[in-house]
Amino acid sequence: MKTNLILTLLTLGSLAGKLTAQSEQYSSDPVRPDEFEVVRKPFYLPNKLVQPPVMAWDTRKTLYSVSAEKGATCIYKTGTSLYIPQNAFVDEQGKKLKGDVQIDYREFKDPIDFVFSGIPMTYDSGGSTHTFESAGMFDIAASQNGKQVYLARGKALKMDFVSTDSSTSYNFYVLDDQKGTWVNKGKTDKPLVKKQEMASGALSEAVRYYLRAKGERSTALYHDTTTFSNRFNDTSYYYTSLKNPKTKRFVSEGPDYSYLSNRKIQSKIRLTRLSSGKRGEIAFKFTLALHEFPEMRVFAGKSWVITDAETRSSFRAKFGTKNKFNDVRLEQDGEGYAITLKSDSGFVTLHAYPIAPSQLKKTGHGPANVDKAAMAYHKSLTRREKMFNRGLAKARNQNLKRRKEDVRTEKSCWASANRAMSLPEKRMSFETWKSYCEVQVKKEKETVLSASAGESTIIRSLELDGMGVFNCDQIQRLTNPIVARAKYKDIAGAGLKTTATYIIDNKINGVLRYDGYLGYSPSKIAYSAESDNFLITIREDGKVAYADKESFRAETNRSSKSPDFVMAEVDPAKMSVGEFRKVLGLK
Repeated sequence: MKTNLILTLLTLGSLAGKLTAQSEQYSSDPVRPDEFEVVRKPFYLPNKLVQPPVMAWDTRKTLYSVSAEKGATCIYKTGTSLYIPQNAFVDEQGKKLKGDVQIDYREFKDPIDFVFSGIPMTYDSGGSTHTFESAGMFDIAASQNGKQVYLARGKALKMDFVSTDSSTSYNFYVLDDQKGTWVNKGKTDKPLVKKQEMASGALSEAVRYYLRAKGERSTALYHDTTTFSNRFNDTSYYYTSLKNPKTKRFVSEGPDYSYLSNRKIQSKIRLTRLSSGKRGEIAFKFTLALHEFPEMRVFAGKSWVITDAETRSSFRAKFGTKNKFNDVRLEQDGEGYAITLKSDSGFVTLHAYPIAPSQLKKTGHGPANVDKAAMAYHKSLTRREKMFNRGLAKARNQNLKRRKEDVRTEKSCWASANRAMSLPEKRMSFETWKSYCEVQVKKEKETVLSASAGESTIIRSLELDGMGVFNCDQIQRLTNPIVARAKYKDIAGAGLKTTATYIIDNKINGVLRYDGYLGYSPSKIAYSAESDNFLITIREDGKVAYADKESFRAETNRSSKSPDFVMAEVDPAKMSVGEFRKVLGLK
């Protein structure tokens, strides 16, 4: 059999999209993972091909309870959506199931996930064996009472997911345990590029029913009472709106659902430098929307002369457009003003006085009517502050009134929500239920705030005819591969006995695995000298050793075909996989 050393790059990811309307009935009710995992345990499909090298670092499964009769939409933490039709599952004898079915789902999205998943990365095609590594895979299983269940004849699970590549050259694969290889299921649908939408599926159906019964709709839960002046002093706010700390985008102003809108942050205020005056001063003008800053109308059409010791370059660095100023306050300071500008990174102050543009070229110009202008400015700003705070108070009172009208006792609300509860939810005590609701509400807000809404998203739609491990891939060759006889030793110089070696190649965002298959092993590896490579080995005692990209390059430069790598060691029992990513400098 001809063997080619080829890498296959898989690009999967999270996806939020809408299922195209079809004859099959899919429930639109989003299902959240079970937050109390003591209720259920993960279910693993038997698969002799999947052998995680370090169990402690294997990706955890996310569990969902789904009504077999009703179906559901399962939303994963990354945004991936899984659409389950009604009456989709049968047991081993083909009998239609009733009650709750457990869905176990997880994704593998980066090289560290791939290494410690234990999923084989070889694929036979046309008499050639391709060695490839995934930039994204997923694993899905379904069970009831600890026993595997199956898709009913004629049923299919539909998935939407976000890919990082809009190429149409991707194939869809499933890992076949019986055949011992990946099976090509053909091309994926043409990806759709669209704006990612906010997924609002954090709350289970029963929790939403319970909160509605209590009168605690999201308008009450997320009402922002931060006053006008405090919003200016807090850099978490852009202008008067709460800012998403992760995406660096701002959210629309208003007390209700204020965190749900994520438009891109732009500069609201610009300082445009003007030609220097007769005396060489630095002058500028404000560019801003007067309907957003009505207090600045008193200075409309004015030029400003800086009284600080600024040069053109320092002015550009401190006050240029890259700073993206979003708010401003003025305080009278002698015959001029102290101007405080707010940006995403903090506050900056300069001192200047306003003049008419026609006066800028005259040698005898100076500040005038500062007291009168300052008084008009503060009067307008105070009026704006009172109106804003009055609106907050009105919205708060409306929410309190709504709660008072709709509220019932918590236990009666809990009892009424029972009809919508999944089996694990029904098993909870009242106190456990209240804690469960608090966790879900908190995660709903965190999920929305951490999502990258508004950015372009590449959507791929998939259809599954069974459970297992799936991926989407396209083939890429390793650039100018070098085959080497490798040795490994620890920092003290003692030789290391290893069972598998992995190379993470930065150019292909993939992983090469060497564990004895087709003549390649820890002692016989291949790599590209044109890439930055990380080396990971699994020792016979289960511990992990690694060489970072600097160490790898230094050793392969010394001896490209007979490297003797010095490996640092880590103990998975004492370090999390997230901490290991940071050690390697990976996200």
